Amino acid sequence: MPKKIFYVVANGFFGGGERVFLQLAAKLDKNEFEPIFICGGSAPLLSALKTQGLRTISADFGRQFNPGIIFHLLKILRRESPDVIHAQGARVCFYLRIASFLAWRRASRPVIISTVAAPVEEYDVHQFRKIIYTFLDKLTEKIDDHFIAVTESIKNGILRVHKISPDKISVIHNGIELDHFSPEKTDSETFRKELNIDSSVKLIVSIGRLSNVKGFEYLIEAAKLIFKENPEANLKFAIAGEGELRQELETKIRESRLQGKVILLGHRTDTNMILAASDIFVLPSIREGFPMCLLEAMAMKKAIISSDFAGVNEILADYSDGLVIPAKNIPALKDAINKLLNNTALAAELSAGAHRKVSESFGINKTIALHIDAYNRCLFKKFTPIKKILIINVSGIGDFVESARAIQSIISKFPHSKIDLLVSSKVFDYAKDFPRVNKVFSFPVARAKGYPEFSFKIYFSLAGLLLKLRAAKYDLAANLFEITTVGGMLRMFLLFLVINPKKSAGRNTDGRGFFFSRQVAENSGEARNRVYYFDKISEVITGDKAIRDFKLFYSDADKDQVEKLLQNWGIGPADKLVLLNPGSDRPSRRWSSDNFALTADQLAREYSTKTIILGSKNEKDLSDSIAGKMHAPVFSSAGLISIGQLVCLISKARLLLTTDSAAMHMAGLLNVPLVALMGPGSPERNTPYGTNSKMAILHKEVGCNPCFYWDCPKQDFMKCMNIITPQEVLSEVEKFNTL
Repeated sequence: MPKKIFYVVANGFFGGGERVFLQLAAKLDKNEFEPIFICGGSAPLLSALKTQGLRTISADFGRQFNPGIIFHLLKILRRESPDVIHAQGARVCFYLRIASFLAWRRASRPVIISTVAAPVEEYDVHQFRKIIYTFLDKLTEKIDDHFIAVTESIKNGILRVHKISPDKISVIHNGIELDHFSPEKTDSETFRKELNIDSSVKLIVSIGRLSNVKGFEYLIEAAKLIFKENPEANLKFAIAGEGELRQELETKIRESRLQGKVILLGHRTDTNMILAASDIFVLPSIREGFPMCLLEAMAMKKAIISSDFAGVNEILADYSDGLVIPAKNIPALKDAINKLLNNTALAAELSAGAHRKVSESFGINKTIALHIDAYNRCLFKKFTPIKKILIINVSGIGDFVESARAIQSIISKFPHSKIDLLVSSKVFDYAKDFPRVNKVFSFPVARAKGYPEFSFKIYFSLAGLLLKLRAAKYDLAANLFEITTVGGMLRMFLLFLVINPKKSAGRNTDGRGFFFSRQVAENSGEARNRVYYFDKISEVITGDKAIRDFKLFYSDADKDQVEKLLQNWGIGPADKLVLLNPGSDRPSRRWSSDNFALTADQLAREYSTKTIILGSKNEKDLSDSIAGKMHAPVFSSAGLISIGQLVCLISKARLLLTTDSAAMHMAGLLNVPLVALMGPGSPERNTPYGTNSKMAILHKEVGCNPCFYWDCPKQDFMKCMNIITPQEVLSEVEKFNTL
């Protein structure tokens, strides 16, 4: 059944906020959401809703004090039982908060989201009324589940003044329909013919509600100065919009003797055609949220002049996308208009920059996707009392290491919940020491090729594990692992069927995670780093970005063991420690032992380095082979250290030379300089994640890579690895300048 969303707007006019709600309602997937508008009698808005076939419920928000509206809303809410209420405007939000508070207990109340286009303390009203508005807003704002600020500037103001928790606020910029506001597709002659304006006349346009905050009186005064300086100027001004200041503006135009030169157009629905006919767009506002008309002008490739209101820097860059002038400054506005009229090259440059900016950043599809994500995150958090969480990552060591930040982010957001991990047997010994985890369960995975082990003992052990997981009665289970095959999909589906959590989250890889209640869309054809998807799952669960100050963990015992080992080998803190990691779970990813030995010897000669070879117990023969071919002193830790100790050891290195492996990902997260030999892998998907600037990925296209073979089947055996030379590695190391 689709989730029912109430869009609640005030009476009066069809402005930017109403338009955003209409955009959302029109574009929502009706199989997932059922949009319903609660609004008053604004004819333009009702007409637009009727055209879109959207359901409306009447509510009169017109009167400034109307306690009766609370009981009207209470009746509507109880009858309709919406899942989400999305409102805009202080008065509307206040009445809705009170009605929803009376309608339901907290646990069963719908998600309430308020869009803030202007903080209530900045309203253009009498000071006493502003005090009342601010008091009532602060009194009831705790009822809201989430706030959407249309600019970073507004978000910062909310955080500063209202002390709302940062994870309850999202910034979602408005967006526009780029296909509708297309200069190539829009008629530029019809509007000029309507007003009998010749093509030789320069037309300056502004759009907005006729109210004090829009600053149209300053535009009229600037026009007066322009015509005073040049009475014969071949120029006209047109202002599209309706509002309470119409009569006042008409009087100003008449007293300034600008009749026929400054034209008030009234409410218009053809703003694309008005802009197409114009030469310059002016936004003289004193205060704005995130003005749609400005985005429209940018899309229509118009030279733009805007006042410097809070948040304009998130849309326009001065002298790059338009001219930004001080608000209320009539001489500056006059000079800016003259500058664009007289410098067509500058006007063309600014219009091109504006069009590029809006095309890249402010399309409607991006805005809608962010709103839908906010709805789903709020619904997920609201109706899932999360006390017990199971996080699943039954992949290899490298995948688990890269998912550690996402796991820690979830833990930090649910400090009072019991959080368990289900990991592969490969990483159990490391994962069991994960900070602030309740329990860690080991899923049996074979050492070869990652397939589950098969034996009667394993079957009984697995059955017992599944029974334990089911008995735990998790509120939430989240799978971090990529689902690459149909078989993997069936196994994961059965796992979640057995565990039976109240809610689930996971990666919907090519549609194979359809059974998760919260999904992170994933296209296997996209070249994205795995950490991107780990962090996305963390976001849909927590409603916030992954933590930034994360460090890979290792225990004090791990640190003591590593320091003891280094001391026994005579390696101190001042020594230039180079680590070689020749192994990998896939033989197809390995570089020859001769190349490792040649490279390590050259590094020892040039930089006086000390070398340690890494590896598991099963890779001891490989480690011994390299050591036997080296002339410089070398030590091997193969089979001597645990995963936690490996993390600690890598953190002490000056350089890691490695294959595509878990050690590579550890070095990336620890910001240790590394050279990675990535023959069969995909650099786009497998490059270590981190802020490490001293990272070199050696990869050469040979026609058959990337591939996922465990053993190379090609006649030209392992060409992708063999064509990487020691000299190329040494050249990259020299660039680092860290030895």
